[in-house]
Amino acid sequence: MFDFAEHINIKSTMLHIHLEKQIYRNAANQDFHVATAKTLDKASSLISAGYEFVHEYNGVMIYRKHR
Repeated sequence: MFDFAEHINIKSTMLHIHLEKQIYRNAANQDFHVATAKTLDKASSLISAGYEFVHEYNGVMIYRKHR
């Protein structure tokens, strides 16, 4: 799901889990890899890897791609 290596503390991780549940609650039958980016370089690498932009929250960009 999320790239937890990017999370500095548990509050950040819990925020991202909450956001994931809100974003994907209507997509229960769909399975995604989810990643986050705080920089343009990271966002560019995610897009190059096939991720699509979903939402931005407090400067964190959320991406997903089908498994």
